[in-house]
Amino acid sequence: MFAAPRRGLAGLLLDLTQRVRRAGAYDVIQAMIPVSQGGVTVERMCGLAGVTRAGYYRHWGASAPRQGETGVRDAVQRLALAHEHYG
Repeated sequence: MFAAPRRGLAGLLLDLTQRVRRAGAYDVIQAMIPVSQGGVTVERMCGLAGVTRAGYYRHWGASAPRQGETGVRDAVQRLALAHEHYG
């Protein structure tokens, strides 16, 4: 086993800044997809944002299941509120 190189606080802050920037870019691309209506491809938006298309799809794949779970949870809560006598 070998130890990871020590980068210090400056290196850690740079990594964090880059991760936040990428995550923000991915969120903007996700928000732009319905608006673009096929006029601008995901590949083009990723290029303009300076992120990889593979990175975008990895981010989307990690967040999409949570969004689906939120929809199911919302539906169950609405049913529970509409039919309080079943609880």
